[in-house]
Amino acid sequence: MKIKSFVFVVVLLLVAAFAGAQNFSGSRFTATFNGPVSTTTSSNATNSNLQYTSRSGNVTEGVTVRTVDHDIPVNQSSSQFYRANVVSPYILDSSKNSDGYYQGHPYSYGTFSYTENGVLYYVMERFIVVDSRTAIFIWMSMPASEDTDRTPNNANVRWQDFEYTLNIQ
Repeated sequence: MKIKSFVFVVVLLLVAAFAGAQNFSGSRFTATFNGPVSTTTSSNATNSNLQYTSRSGNVTEGVTVRTVDHDIPVNQSSSQFYRANVVSPYILDSSKNSDGYYQGHPYSYGTFSYTENGVLYYVMERFIVVDSRTAIFIWMSMPASEDTDRTPNNANVRWQDFEYTLNIQ
């Protein structure tokens, strides 16, 4: 009887640990977010954005699908443009920049910081050019005080756990 009770408690703890994760499927991607996903839209003269976000504790995760009204180069000049033009109050730490390919698509990565209500936050963001009219931005924001779990190559574990769930469709 004690073994059954122990197994039951372990199963309940595992279910509780993963209860917050939210698998999400959009028209251009799938990803596993840290909680329920909400959407917002915005647009300007050259593009429209559909942003998917979730929040668990102090950590916010997001994916933005940007549709551009003109052709953009499908290379890192476009992803670098997006990284270089993130608006204030975000400050780019260019020592952490990187460029590469994600699922065959060119990307540029940047780490940003900003202060809100006296709290320093870090934002990790990957800018992916999907095609000549579509870009996907995946990002995570957290207080600097929570940026503690690191991989052997000094990457944030929570960021990697989120970003590697992104599957571009």
